[in-house]
Amino acid sequence: MTNLSFVRIVPRTKNRLAKLFLLITIIFLVGTFLVGFPSKTAYAAPAAGSCNSNNGSANLTTWIEYDVSASNYLCDPSIVPFNSVAGFSRDCTPNGSSYTINQDLWLTQGTVSGATRGGETGRSGWITYLSDCNFHLSPSQASSYSPHSDPIWGCGWALLSTGQSHDFICTNVNTGSGAITGARVNQHFASSSSFSMPSTKQSPRTSVDSITGKATRVLITPDGLELDLVGMEQHGRNLLFHFHAVNTGNTTVQVIGNQADFQFYYVRGGHFIQTPPIATADQPTHPAHPSTLAVGASADGWATFTMASTVKSGKSVDQILYRFGAVPSESCATPRNASTCHSEEGYMALVWDL
Repeated sequence: MTNLSFVRIVPRTKNRLAKLFLLITIIFLVGTFLVGFPSKTAYAAPAAGSCNSNNGSANLTTWIEYDVSASNYLCDPSIVPFNSVAGFSRDCTPNGSSYTINQDLWLTQGTVSGATRGGETGRSGWITYLSDCNFHLSPSQASSYSPHSDPIWGCGWALLSTGQSHDFICTNVNTGSGAITGARVNQHFASSSSFSMPSTKQSPRTSVDSITGKATRVLITPDGLELDLVGMEQHGRNLLFHFHAVNTGNTTVQVIGNQADFQFYYVRGGHFIQTPPIATADQPTHPAHPSTLAVGASADGWATFTMASTVKSGKSVDQILYRFGAVPSESCATPRNASTCHSEEGYMALVWDL
């Protein structure tokens, strides 16, 4: 007897339904893959598809101004696709000498405390600039492609060594619209408060109170070099300043160098001027400081400058500075306008107001 093979006959309608179900399943799986796969971030569209640079400003005092200058990612080919914000400060005090400022910059989508910040620079530390009414560029600028959708704000915080500060000085990166500034706050620091200084060793004793002050104040560098302005003598047209130096740190410190750093300066004619060597006739009784001090060691020394013949005694200098470092900067008549700018240095310094 011949064996018969039985084949199940599937009706045509059921076969079509199976194919349709398979097609739906495939579409579902492909869609799930595409949705779950991270898409490329879209950059914020600047107005008219071009470079936009906008400013926001606030007055820290009657004469001292702080500006944030924010640019979208089309303004600087070297940092595409980044948006950026830079800080500019200036002091227009009549017959002013210098001012000392700490600053922070960031990009954000929220102009309130706690909002996410992109590319934040961190606090610059105390930097001293000339009071020449030019805009002085911050040591660094914030740049980030995130946040990447409008609104994007470039914001800054600035604090003077005299205590005046302003937070959330902001401008819209793309439109410049709605520039806002936070409330001005007077801040006071205890002598134990610490601060940050770029590329410089820190000391827990260093505070805003020990960086700047009146001539009677003992000031201290982040490395622990204490300098006490003991007194002043006039020898003809020469003014001699007596400083007592003590190394309170835990390693040997430089006191006087042979380059621009670790030197005494004063301000004249809108320039920082290094004090000259002590005159030969004065050296036996008014010696210069040693080049270094060991841990716990101390020494007395003198710094001098010659008064202008047209200025009365005691009226030709308002500040004495001890420079222990510097940061590159620019001085501009107009922020972000290269034709009005020239390179300069911001001083890391101890500053005595006379």
